[in-house]
Amino acid sequence: ITEKEIINQSSLIISLSESEREDLNLLYGAPLEKIKVIPGGVNLKQFHSYPQEKAREILNIEKDKFIILFVGRLEWRKGVETLISSLRLLREKIPNIRALIVGGRIYGRQKNPDDYKEYKRLMEKVKEEKVEDIIHFTGRINNGRLPFFYSASDVFAIPSYYEPFGLVALEAMGCQTPIVASRIGGLATTIKDGETGLLFESHNARDLKDKILQLYNSREYAERIIKNAYRNVSQDYSWEKIAQKISEIYKKFIPDENCAFSAL
Repeated sequence: ITEKEIINQSSLIISLSESEREDLNLLYGAPLEKIKVIPGGVNLKQFHSYPQEKAREILNIEKDKFIILFVGRLEWRKGVETLISSLRLLREKIPNIRALIVGGRIYGRQKNPDDYKEYKRLMEKVKEEKVEDIIHFTGRINNGRLPFFYSASDVFAIPSYYEPFGLVALEAMGCQTPIVASRIGGLATTIKDGETGLLFESHNARDLKDKILQLYNSREYAERIIKNAYRNVSQDYSWEKIAQKISEIYKKFIPDENCAFSAL
């Protein structure tokens, strides 16, 4: 009820993606003409690449491993179990494969009950797939260390079942890590399949496996994906570009004589 009241009182709604715009219309009755799509942005001064060897040295990761990275909250809709299932299939083709699951307060006194519950559920899946030796849950890490994790990895996986936008995709692009993501929600718009990343069918571990193998089997293809993605994120998703778009919207609702708002 509160959400619908806010929508009714709003002059305009900013949505992160076209799929989220459609959800706002379907679930809350927000008129489509009242919703403007402006994607999220990324701070490219923070999320930039480091040499992989240096990043792995900082994180104490072995140089000869093929690293798949996941970054996000530990909850069902993030699809980590699909990634876990794909690891069982991938290890047959990539003997030196390893996976890092970054996120969730699952260790120490500050662990979150919901995060820990999902972690325990995922660990049952890990045992079922017999991949305990190739997957590591890091728990939550400082945001400033994320660029090292992206840079140290060979593939960034986003196996979500639902994702209105997915800021982590932009972070990975900024750090020049090739992405394999579910073909759902905002991800299907942010990532141009075969150009700036690879998309797979959500819940489909075999399809995820196949897309990761494409990058593993061709470094040249992976480098082309990386180059295209970095150009795309630099041109369209820097915070400077996004701030300018938001600035233009605010200016339409503020009388000129009182307008002190300017682009960042």
